[in-house]
Amino acid sequence: MQMFERLIVAATIVVIGVLTITALPSLRGGDLHGRWLLVHMMASGALIFLLPVFGLLGLARLVRTKAWSKIRTAAFWMALLCGFLTIGTMFVGMLPIASTEQMHDLITGHGIMGFGLSLSIIFFLLGRRKTAE
Repeated sequence: MQMFERLIVAATIVVIGVLTITALPSLRGGDLHGRWLLVHMMASGALIFLLPVFGLLGLARLVRTKAWSKIRTAAFWMALLCGFLTIGTMFVGMLPIASTEQMHDLITGHGIMGFGLSLSIIFFLLGRRKTAE
C-alpha cells in the first residue's frame, strides 16, 4: 500500500507541476492558447482524478500514523482546499449561469487558487521530515 501512496503523491506533484508551468504565461497577462492550453486541460483531467485520491490517502495516513509535521499537515489541507476551489471555479465558469463579468472573476479566482495549490504543494514537500513513512 505504501508504494501506491507514493505513486499517487508523485503523480499529483508532477501534474500540479505541469499545470503550473503551462499557466505561467498568465502571470504576464497573457492568455492560454494552443498547445499550452491543450496540455493544461489534459493535466487538469488527471488532477480531477488524483486530487480526491491524494486527499483520501493523506487523510488515512494522518488518522493512522500522525507522522506528518505541522507544516506538512497544514500544506496538505491547503492543497486540498486550493485544489478543489481551483476545480470548482473552472467548473462553474463552464456552466451557462455566469455573466461575462462573473466569468472573468471566476477565471481570476481559478488562477489565484491554482497558484495557491502550487505553493501549498511546495510547502508539502518542504514539510517532509524523516519519519517511518
